[in-house]
Amino acid sequence: MKLRLEKGSIKVRLSTEEISRLSTDKFLEERLNISEGNAFGFSVQILSDQKSIAVRFQNNNLEIIVPEASAQKWMNSKQIGIKETFHTNLGESMDLVVEEDLPPRKTKNPGLN
Repeated sequence: MKLRLEKGSIKVRLSTEEISRLSTDKFLEERLNISEGNAFGFSVQILSDQKSIAVRFQNNNLEIIVPEASAQKWMNSKQIGIKETFHTNLGESMDLVVEEDLPPRKTKNPGLN
């Protein structure tokens, strides 16, 4: 899984294999050990009773919860991902994207990688 954080957005990209595992297990998690006793984790979880995408951050873990209906529609179609805007408890608007990590496009100028 790849996680990209920018002001006003959270983007998670999953490989084809990770999408397959998420479809079966309903949960994926990654941990980044920063120093002894300090780790950052992030996960994507599919829940059947979830109405919309949700994000929680607690104990150095970023949890992304996806409704099963949205996940199934995405994983069983040619749809590249799921995008939804939500509002934080600080009143800020944030975009959340969960999508397939597509291979890079070939450029005409190989020196611009």
